[in-house]
Amino acid sequence: MTPDELGVNGITLDAARELARACPWVNFTSGLRSWRGQAHAMAVNTTKNRQFCGLTYKRQPSIQQAIDAHPDIQDVTGLTNLIESVLADLPVELRARFAHPAGRAFDIQVPFPAWQAPTKVAILALPRLQTFLEGEAGLPIWHCQFE
Repeated sequence: MTPDELGVNGITLDAARELARACPWVNFTSGLRSWRGQAHAMAVNTTKNRQFCGLTYKRQPSIQQAIDAHPDIQDVTGLTNLIESVLADLPVELRARFAHPAGRAFDIQVPFPAWQAPTKVAILALPRLQTFLEGEAGLPIWHCQFE
């Protein structure tokens, strides 16, 4: 995926383009998401680590609480529906914290070991970078989030 295919704009698009120029080996995996898309991404990660939402979205404990309350829901579709319903019930000011639906983030595939150090240097130099995560709840996801 190219920076222009991420669906982001402004600061985030400029940063993605800059990263692609500095590190042409970078593989972008995610950008702007609908709320359904956000719930689906969270559900996929929850199937890999049942505590994913609690570890990654600490400021929204209601998401992990809903997952814990439904141990019978194990599949991606069921978890997507559950998480989407919790997200829909969050007040607008809490929903604004989610960077992908706001178009303020992109994820990249973890680079080959030889390219990790220069990629980190390039990411950390991106203007208005707010958060860089080299993993989420133990999963290999590089997440770049902007103001």
